Amino acid sequence: MDVTFLRFNTTADEMARTVGNVGEDSGGLFGSLDGRLYNAILLGERMIFQLSRMPRLLEWHTEAALAAALAQQEVQAAVQSLKSFERLEPVLTSESDRFQSTLNGMPERLTEALVHQPEIVGLMQTSRDLVVRLGALENTAKTFDKTVSQLSE
Repeated sequence: MDVTFLRFNTTADEMARTVGNVGEDSGGLFGSLDGRLYNAILLGERMIFQLSRMPRLLEWHTEAALAAALAQQEVQAAVQSLKSFERLEPVLTSESDRFQSTLNGMPERLTEALVHQPEIVGLMQTSRDLVVRLGALENTAKTFDKTVSQLSE
């Protein structure tokens, strides 16, 4: 017998046979008490029946709620976004490795830059002097050009 589909009236009939003459048709001084006892026993059995199936009912409700949530467009868009992040993982891993190698090479580069700093300062001073001299040369060329223009007139 499959207890999942147990019918309550079958249970009530079986209980009436085993308990005796208990039910609504019993009379006498204890007739109403017998009816209440019968209802209490039925209520207890129904509670046990339902509570024994509560984990399955909760599972079904959870599955239905999850399916309803996944059916919403916003949730589907969020799931697609997460899947796109999964495709980015190899790219991010390679970029992270490249960045780490750049950071690992940074101390040597900084040391090399500091070693050559006096030479760079000297080159900057030389270039400033060169700019000044070129400015003076340009002025001399302009003066020479004016002089040539005046002589040719």
